[in-house]
Amino acid sequence: MVNDSLEVMGQLIDWNALELFGDYIEIFKGFLGNEKFRTGALSCFHAIVYKGMDYPLKVELIVNLRFMDIIESFDIKFRERPSEESDL
Repeated sequence: MVNDSLEVMGQLIDWNALELFGDYIEIFKGFLGNEKFRTGALSCFHAIVYKGMDYPLKVELIVNLRFMDIIESFDIKFRERPSEESDL
């Protein structure tokens, strides 16, 4: 149910003024800490970042959201792709 709500929020962000969602930013950030809801929360941030707006305003928004801090907080592990010779 939470993931469905986050998916709908992402769609609403895409079609409405960002000012309507300012109070939800901290809620989205809170969901990032839970692996079960992380994808939905990230889709909301994706909708915010990719919202059609002038680039200077978009960069200011990304900085104000501390979006890079959010990304850097993840312990991202990369896997190597199997080579063409591997059995996978």
